[in-house]
Parts: sequence; C-alpha cells; structure tokens
Amino acid sequence: MKALKILLIMAFLMMLGTEVLSETFNWETFQIESTWDRITKLIQNLKDSNRDVRINAALSLRCFDYWNLERTIEPLSEALNDEDRFVREEAAISLREIGDCRAVKSLIKSLEDESRSVREAAAGALGAIGDKRAIKPLIRALEDKEDLVRGAAIWALTKFKDDRIVEPVMRALEDEDLGVREIAARALAAIKDNKQVVESLIRVLLQDNNFVRVAAASSLGSLKDTSAVESLIKTLEEDRGGYRGWEVRKAVAIALGQLKDSRAVEPLIKVLNGLKCPPFSESIAYGYGGELVGDTEWEFRSAIIEF
Repeated sequence: MKALKILLIMAFLMMLGTEVLSETFNWETFQIESTWDRITKLIQNLKDSNRDVRINAALSLRCFDYWNLERTIEPLSEALNDEDRFVREEAAISLREIGDCRAVKSLIKSLEDESRSVREAAAGALGAIGDKRAIKPLIRALEDKEDLVRGAAIWALTKFKDDRIVEPVMRALEDEDLGVREIAARALAAIKDNKQVVESLIRVLLQDNNFVRVAAASSLGSLKDTSAVESLIKTLEEDRGGYRGWEVRKAVAIALGQLKDSRAVEPLIKVLNGLKCPPFSESIAYGYGGELVGDTEWEFRSAIIEF
C-alpha cells in the first residue's frame, strides 16, 4: 500500500512537470531511506521468536551494498550464538559476503560450534575475510572430526600468504578422507615457488587414488615448476587403468602443456599415436569433433593435440 501511494504521488507530480518533480521528490534520498528501513527491519527480525523469520533475516542481510551492510556486522555476529543452527549458518555466510574483520573473533569461536555446517561456514568466512588472527584456529580445524570442515579449513588457509600454512596443508595430503586429500592437492596450487609443495604433489601423483592424482596433476601444471616434468611424463606413459584412469592421463597432458617443456613433446606424440582410436586432429581442424561422441578418451587426445 505504501509503495502504491508513492507511485500515485510521483504520477501526480509528473503531471505538474519535471521541474516541479525534481524540486519536490529526491529519488536518491528515497532509495537510501528505503534501504535503511529494510535493514533496520531485518536486524530486528534476527531477534524474532520465529526461527524461519530469523533465518530469512540472516540470509537477506547479505543482499545490500557494503556501506549499508556495515551496520549489520554486530547483529550478525550476535546471531552466531542463536539457538538454531540454520540461523547461525546463514549468519556466518552473510559475514563471509560482507568480509569485515570485525567479525573475526566471533567466527573463530564458531569453529567450535556443535553443528558441522556452522563450523564449515565459519571456516569459509574466515578465509574470505583474510585476517591473520584466523590462521592458528584454522590450522586446528584441520583436526576436526568432520571431513567437510577440514576441507573448508584447507581452502580458507590457502587464502593467506603466510609460511605457517604450508606444512599443515601438505599434511592434509595424508588425510584419511579421499575428498580432503583431493581438496588439499588442488588447494596447494595457490602456494607458489615452494619445492616442498611440488615434491609432495609428485608423491601424490605417483601413489594416490585417481581422483587425488587428477588434482595433483592439475596443481603441478598451475605451479609451472619444471622439476615435475619427468614424473608427469612417467604418469602419462603408464597405463594403470582403473576407475577414471584416463582422466589422470588427460590432466597430466594438460599440465605438460602448461609447463611447455620440450621433453614432453615426444612422449605426448607417442601416447597419441598409441591410442586405440585414430588421432582426430584432422576432424578437429575441419570441425567434425562431434563425430567422436561416446569415445571415452576423446578429451584426453584433445588435451594432447592442444599441446
């Protein structure tokens, strides 16, 4: 009803002429006041007795520009103590989106929350904010009983340019959970110019599960350290097979292309010529790649040809 009244008033003023409208109604001021009112209402809703109202408020408060969001930091930090885990989770996610360091202390406390999803959201928020006070608590979170929390802590730690994170994230390559090891292998791509990281990824490439090996190969390509070339070539030439084994070789071919080392040219050509189906470079050149639908190794050959 209020919006309808405003529209009617504007229509009336427009009838009087644009000059009168500009002098009488300030649209920018209306927007600011309107936004301010909505945020005030949502902050109040964080205290509502209805948990669905509180959840919606915690979620909605991240949908405004930063200058308006600044006043939501304290209420959202307090919402991290709400009795409902969904409210706490949405509050943590909103604080991640806002990215203000004033929420760090409360988010660190939430790393000890009884809810797995809240701890996971808090770890993500601390990584996004990037305040170094969070490094030690996030390293402790690598020992969390839940694999999703450990994975979130790994990603969060690699947002920091700090030597303290290197060893803990490398240790995560030995985590009992396959998914956590894969996350660690991918996350290590963010740590440049570190021989220990490259050596750890090479060990994973040669020994671990195929999912983790794909991640290791991808990171080795991103790190662009040519000391990994021989190990990548060895992996390219082997035929371990197994579930998703071809994806490992594809990832290795792409990594070798990123490294651009001449030692890889002959092994790549040899592997390409040795595939069961004929090379399809001519098909690609003439735009007939679609004929290869159903070929389980077409992506692998494509990666080699691109090199």
